[in-house]
Amino acid sequence: MGSIKIAKIADPLADQVSEEIDTIRLRQKWIKGHLRALGREEPLRVLIGSNSLACGGAEHQILRLMPQLIYLGLEVEHLYYGTPHFLKPQFEDRGLCSYFLDRDAMGQWYFWKSAVSLIRQRAYDVVHAFSETANFYVRGAGAIARAPVLIAGWRNRIMDNRLKWRLPISLLNMVSCSWVINATSNSEALEKLWGMRRLRTYVVPNALELSDRDYTVAETLDEELTAWIKGRMIVGAVGRIADQKNFDLFFDVAKRISAQRQDVCFCLVGGPAGDSSTVALDRHLRQRVEMEKLTGFVYILGRSDNVAGFLPHISVLLCTSNFEGCPNAVIEGMRAGKPVVMTDCCNTELLVEEGRSGYVVPLGDVETLSRQTNELLDDPEKCRRFGCYAHQLSEKHFRAENSAWLMALIYIREWERFKQRRRGRR
Repeated sequence: MGSIKIAKIADPLADQVSEEIDTIRLRQKWIKGHLRALGREEPLRVLIGSNSLACGGAEHQILRLMPQLIYLGLEVEHLYYGTPHFLKPQFEDRGLCSYFLDRDAMGQWYFWKSAVSLIRQRAYDVVHAFSETANFYVRGAGAIARAPVLIAGWRNRIMDNRLKWRLPISLLNMVSCSWVINATSNSEALEKLWGMRRLRTYVVPNALELSDRDYTVAETLDEELTAWIKGRMIVGAVGRIADQKNFDLFFDVAKRISAQRQDVCFCLVGGPAGDSSTVALDRHLRQRVEMEKLTGFVYILGRSDNVAGFLPHISVLLCTSNFEGCPNAVIEGMRAGKPVVMTDCCNTELLVEEGRSGYVVPLGDVETLSRQTNELLDDPEKCRRFGCYAHQLSEKHFRAENSAWLMALIYIREWERFKQRRRGRR
């Protein structure tokens, strides 16, 4: 299969952007003018598809990118086909259009029929399967509906190696235009597929809406949690309960550090997605707290709709994942001005500047994770300095308007190629 080649996203306005320029207006004007030059007066119509509206990284990214893409002048709508619906109220509050086709209730074949009908009726120019199983269900519907541009998406370093997964995803590569991933390390997953040589693979990092809220402002914790913390420093971990997050490793670090000092506690923010495997894992973690007598220094907060309000309370953010793409929890911790100690679970180039904003540790290395975390806890000034620099990195690398601009350029470039191919066939 060979290595995946990453396509460059040429920014046509790279030489014109400065602090004195209204960048958004400049981008809006360019998009409108470029589409008009291609004979297109109306906005490009885009459908983004995902599995559910759970509190996962992909769903949050769609929630953050859609308003920015719409502001740039694209018409963008969303389709999902599975539960849960945790983020639906936030989509509604922002006036974002999200269609739900209940695949499980409909059955697979009626879902296909309904999704194809929707894509044809709404006349989308681009169908973007944002992640995971959407690469089969949404991309497949787009292929049947003959959407002009079909884009696949992947947001993890690992992909299921079973043939029953790889085969249909690979076959759909034959009718697709490109892939979008959120970190170069995710190309390792795509190498398991066939038919990748003819497709372009783009990288668009995860994003934060920096104007949405101030991640450095702490919100009041409830009385029970405050009483449990007892003024101790907090080491935090954030993420949906899943095997890849390896929160057992977080507990192992907590045990090691707590055996050495009494001025620190460990808080895990996250809950299961609702499926049987994640519910079982959540139960295992809670049982471990009880059975290993960790209740004095480990606290599982469960799922939270206000992670940003909790992050300012922590001293160090710990990421113990086995694999990631571009983890939201890390960039949110950076935005909150917190140093990050994380495993080498993804391409960390944009996330951590070693020895300046945090540390990257080999996978599963309890001893090094504990040592580097302790080093920061022992030196409040270094902790503060690292956190300030992490905050600067978040502003440099993870602005939602910049990620949306890159995504818009991909949609437009791929649609432009479609127009060129169609002219070539005449």
